[in-house]
This record gives sequence, C-alpha cells and structure tokens, in this order.
Amino acid sequence: MGLRVRALGRTQSSGGIAVGIAPTPVPSMPDATFAETEAFPALGTRYRVEKKLGEGGMGAVYKAWDIDLDRYVAVKLMRKELVSHPESLMRFKQELLLASKISHRNILRIYDLADAAGTKFFTMAFIDGEDLSSVIAREGAMPVERATEIALQVCSALQAAHHEGVVHRDLKPENILMDRQTGQVYVSDFGLSTSVENVNATRLTISGQSIGTPRYMSPEQVQSKPVDQRSDLYAFGLILYEMLTAQAPFSGNSVFEQMFQRVQSTPRPPSDFRAGLPPYIQNVVLRCLEREPENRYQSAEEIERDLKAQSAAEVKAPRADSKSFTFTMPQQPKKIGALVLAGVLAVSAVGGGGYWYLHSKNNAAATAAANLTRVAIMPFQVVGDDPQLHLMAEGFHDSLSANLGQLQQVNVAAGAPAGTIKADSTAAQIAKKLGVQYVLTGTLQGNAEKIRLGVKVEDASGKAQPWTYSMDGVPGDILTLEDQLLTQVTTALKVHATGDELARSATHGTGDLQAYDLFLKGKDAQRGDSLKDMQTAVDLFGAAVKADPKFALGYAGLATASLQMYSKTKDSTWAQKAIGAAQQARSLDPNLPEAHFAAAHVYASTGKSAEAISELQAALKLYW
Repeated sequence: MGLRVRALGRTQSSGGIAVGIAPTPVPSMPDATFAETEAFPALGTRYRVEKKLGEGGMGAVYKAWDIDLDRYVAVKLMRKELVSHPESLMRFKQELLLASKISHRNILRIYDLADAAGTKFFTMAFIDGEDLSSVIAREGAMPVERATEIALQVCSALQAAHHEGVVHRDLKPENILMDRQTGQVYVSDFGLSTSVENVNATRLTISGQSIGTPRYMSPEQVQSKPVDQRSDLYAFGLILYEMLTAQAPFSGNSVFEQMFQRVQSTPRPPSDFRAGLPPYIQNVVLRCLEREPENRYQSAEEIERDLKAQSAAEVKAPRADSKSFTFTMPQQPKKIGALVLAGVLAVSAVGGGGYWYLHSKNNAAATAAANLTRVAIMPFQVVGDDPQLHLMAEGFHDSLSANLGQLQQVNVAAGAPAGTIKADSTAAQIAKKLGVQYVLTGTLQGNAEKIRLGVKVEDASGKAQPWTYSMDGVPGDILTLEDQLLTQVTTALKVHATGDELARSATHGTGDLQAYDLFLKGKDAQRGDSLKDMQTAVDLFGAAVKADPKFALGYAGLATASLQMYSKTKDSTWAQKAIGAAQQARSLDPNLPEAHFAAAHVYASTGKSAEAISELQAALKLYW
C-alpha cells in the first residue's frame, strides 16, 4: 500500500522544490493528473518517474515512485558535465556522503546516489508543503513571531550542517521547505552546492549555471573570495529580512545591481519598510548582513541565542576601515569608467532618472578613511531650455563625479532616491541626508557659441566660506573644460592627486567630439521607455561608434540599447546584436568595467547566468 503524495514543484530554474508525503493511502501508481505525453528519463527498475518538478544547477528534478521501499522520492539528475571525470565524481560522492550523514529534523534527508544506464542521480525525501519563497510571495511580510519560529529552525539546520563541516553556499527561500500540516521547516540541498563547486574547481564548464544564486550571494561570493559558514549566515540574514519586510535590503532595480550594493554599502534597516519592528530582530538582521565576514555572527548558535533572548547588540554605523564603493551618475566616457549604461544599473538619481556606475577605493585608501573628503555633487542646473545645454550640463556633472570619485582621497556620495531631497534643501540638509562634508552645485548657461559654467562648494559644517568658481568657453572645448573643472575643484577641496590618478583622469574615452555628442544623446534617448526611444538610442550609439570605431563605451551603450530592443520586441536578432556589441566593447578595452557590465547584463537577460556572473566579477576586480 502506498501513500498519496502531492508534489508542489517550481518550474523556474531555481532548484527549489517543495514536495511531500500526505497521509492518504492509495495504490502505488502514478497520479492520474500527470501529463502522460511527457518523456521522462528511465531510471532502472526501482524508480518510476512520474513528473518533472523543476530545473536547478545540478540538473532536472523529478517526482518518482520508489518501488522497493513503496514511497515517493524526489530525484535529482546530475548534469553530465559534473560527472564526466572520475576524479570529480569521486569528490562529489565524498561530499554527498558527508551531507547524507547529517541527521537533523530540519534538514531534508538525502537518501542515495545511484546510476541507471550511465545517468547519475540522487534521491531525497518529500515534504508536503511549499517553499518559503512561495509563502512570502503570497502572504507578504510575516508577523515577527512566525518569522522568528522559521528562522530558529533554519538556524538549527545550519548548526547541524556546519558542525559537520558542510556549507550550503546556496541558501535561499526556494531551498527552505515548509510542511503544510505541522509547519516544520526543512532546508534542502545541503552539501550539494559545496560538491558542485569542488567539481567545478577541476575546470569543468557548467554552461549557463553558477555556484550560488545571485540574489542571495554573500559579498565574498560575489568577489570570488574564499567561502565558509559565514556566507550561509549572510544568506540567512537576507532571508530573515525578506520574511520581516517582503523587501530586499538593497535598493537596486536589478539583481546584479543589488549584488554590487552588497559589496559597496550597508543595507537599509528593515524598519525603513516596517515601522515598529523590535530593535533586537533588526540588529540580528543587520549583523548577519555585515560586508566583512569577521564582523558578522560567527556561528548559527550566536544567532539562535540572540533570537531566543530577544536581545541583540546594536549594529554600529559603517566602520571607517570598510572598503567602499560609490555610485554616481556619469556621462563622461572612461576616466575610471564613466558609465554603466541604461539597463545595466539604471536607477533613479537625485532630481530624476540617471545611469549609475561604480568606482572604488582600494584597501589602503579605505584604511585612511579619517582623511577622506566626502562630497555630494548635485545635478547641474541649466539656465534656459536649450536641449544641448542640458546634455552638456550632464556631461560636466558626471565627468566630475567620475574623475573626482576616482581619487583615493575622495568619496563621492551615492545619490538619494528621486524626490527625497527637496529643491530648496540647504547644504547642511543635503550633507546630513547623504553623509558628506561638502556639497557641490553648478549652473550652466549660454548658447551655441559661448557657455559659462558656475560651480559652488559649500562646507556643510559652516566653518568655511563657500568656494565659487566660473569659467567661460565654447561648446567645442567641452572635453578640455571638464579637465579644467576637475583641477579647480580638487584645489578647492585641498585634494592632492597622484601622478597615476592625474594621468588616468586626462584620458578620455574618445577624443572625437562628434562621437561624444552622439554618445550623450544616445544616453538621453535611453531614458525613454517607448520603442521609438530605444530605436533612437540604438541609432545614436551606432553613429557614435561609426564616428570613432575605437570608442569602447559607445559599443557598451549600443549593447544595452540593443538589449532594450530585445526586451521590448522579443526579437532574438537584437539579442545577438547586443552580444556582438558587448564583445566588441571588451575587445577594444578589456580593462573597461562598463564593457563587462554590458556583457553581464546581456548574458543575464539571455539566460546565461554563469557567463553573467563571470562578467560581473571581472568588472568588480577592475574596480577593486
């Protein structure tokens, strides 16, 4: 006599499967509701496959009946790439054996590793319920009591696994299963991510897959650094944050932007999304989400202790020795990469939509944080309605942001979300909002023959008189004027650039003014949302690279604009054009982070997640 089993699978390629055993006795036969026409793999005489449940990094997942033991099991087939080398397969077996020995009520049990006509697979238990991701999607933010109850069970599972030396590395809500009847929590896939990583270490290629899910990667995973149990604790913090708020702790519009936010900034407190949240649980979450592993909880036991005691020490402000990244709104090509073009890291900036890029401080500069000059550069205001003046104002603003932020002694503040800084805000108010010492504002006026730029730097403390500067020129000298502006502002801020920094800041992405003008217009067109806007952007970027065939940033822009067309039309021709333009950008300047960003976004949008992660990590290394 069998047991009726209902499988609640997820069709997306997350690898998270919710399946289970319900207590209604029925004959051991396939469910009549299963598709009879779908071709299932043959797994010998013991297992009868009945339904595909999903696709994960390891391979496809199926529901199957275990004829020998008269029960349903979840079957995960291993990709051939993972087991093509005997040494790799042996390492995988050792890891799987270790994981299968973890006996704990909150860990989904792995039964066996088997082989059927060369097909490697392993079997696991069923849980009658659904995964945590589905629960959050349906119910939203949970009551603190329920979130804590789930969190404690996950902590218990983490303790058991970590004590056995098993690190999950891909902890996410899809891998947390909840029994429908009892509410008991099960963590699945323990040991499997570790095993896949070890197999991958033998230089096998896992096409289209990555180790870890981008949304839940720890900062060290994003940077390809060594990983231990504290990476699981970071993922736990992300999950607890979602349970409490139904929100992500970082404000990026894309998963990949959020990945970099994890490396460069501290998360928004959960209380930003949920007023009245008990301070202790917020402190638990924020300590889990510390960027540096040594500043996090060091074990799941510590988290469990604070949750049960309902007491956790307050997490202080970011430490001065933290490595930092800054997002700004660039327009100027090159000079530490002036652009992550629209669609890659497109977000709203102060005063409206903008295109953000990432620049970094190395560790040596970060440790001298007490001497850093922190400045906010506000969008330059234009006197008059001339569209060309608006483009030039954006160019001045963003080239200054890019070049000033490149200097080791300077931090250029990330912009606040649109609408959060009022037009009549004082320098002190802006400085408090953005955490800076200085606020820089600028105005641009003129016509097709002559322009005048005025700049003011204010000390938010009020201890020094505002510094002002103005310069006149002609539109054709914009690249020279941008360099002159940087020199004057660094002098006003008493910042001393190194020879290398000065050399880099003097290098433009293009010396062709026509190409640069077309590039700026292409970026402006990308701000639109219509098909016509996107086509205009493609045409303008195409004209820019035609004017200067060596303009790498122009090709990066063409890649993301083509990707926008693909997203709008679903015409695969645009995807191919996007890939070609991204590859050309990398070929022209392999050290241009924006080229890697563009390639990452193209790969991510076309389902090549492993390639996307690789490109993002390449960009991060260049910035770092």
